[in-house]
Amino acid sequence: MILTILPVDGCARQPYELPSMPVRLYRSSCCLNPGLRQGWGIGCAGGELRPVAVWDQGQRLGAVGPGCVAEVWNTGTGRHLGTLRPEIESLAATDQVIITGGYDGYLRLWDPQRFTETRAWQGHQDRISSLALAPDGRWFASSGHDALVRVWDTGTGAPLATCTGHTKWVNAVAVSSAARWFASSDDEGVIRLWRMPSGEAWHVLRGHTTMVRTLAIAQDDALIVSGSWDHTARVWDVATGTTVHVLTGHTEPIEVVAISPDGSLVATGGWDHTVRVWDLRTGRCVAGVTVNERVTGCAWVLERCALAATTPSATYLWSYLPPLE
Repeated sequence: MILTILPVDGCARQPYELPSMPVRLYRSSCCLNPGLRQGWGIGCAGGELRPVAVWDQGQRLGAVGPGCVAEVWNTGTGRHLGTLRPEIESLAATDQVIITGGYDGYLRLWDPQRFTETRAWQGHQDRISSLALAPDGRWFASSGHDALVRVWDTGTGAPLATCTGHTKWVNAVAVSSAARWFASSDDEGVIRLWRMPSGEAWHVLRGHTTMVRTLAIAQDDALIVSGSWDHTARVWDVATGTTVHVLTGHTEPIEVVAISPDGSLVATGGWDHTVRVWDLRTGRCVAGVTVNERVTGCAWVLERCALAATTPSATYLWSYLPPLE
């Protein structure tokens, strides 16, 4: 993979603004307002950048790219730090460990500083579509095209639970902040909640009309946000299993959702070449930016007041200016 730092023209280009927008996002190569950080973009020749993860207090960002490899960068400088291979389809990371899931059904653990493989084993019979780590890093969940969700001990690789109930490809998993439960979603638009440590089924959420591609859980574990190929995102009440908001505005499938660390905002990205930011409490769209390609990954970088997103050929970091009081 050839990676280059791209010039970005946020100083000349206005952000994509929505009516009464209290939040602004910029892709910038210079400081647009006092206190805004410098932005950068990373270009990738001949392939696609997909899942994105942030760790090391926001200093490191990883994304899965062409050739089934994951690339890691420094978010302050945009400098390329390392490459993980082979056969990578999904990615999750903390300061203690990086986990990748492969097209070959293998799970691999990596040292997050040296980017060396420390353990590998076959976790699924088909490609591993999604990974989610418990906040303390002790266990993680994996989902696959074998319609299974599995839970693993991060330290030993031992299986802790196998969750059955999905009948189609499982596309996403997300773990609650308290690590007492996690969620998974599939090609039929069904979202299932599972208790830990037993892996027992808890809730089944229905409302989307087709594939749910992505999930995120609020920091207080009270809400789940799902993004679907039916062009909508939904906000769900965990306690009741009911829909709180239906977020409409995307005109193509939604590929990624990401809730801000303070739980006030959710970012959605999709095939319509837009990243949209929503007020999680009201369900109102408060900001958005347009890129040249579909959006394939998204993550908030709290330490840099920024939102990172990937497209098929680039990774971008937008400065985030919170609403004025």
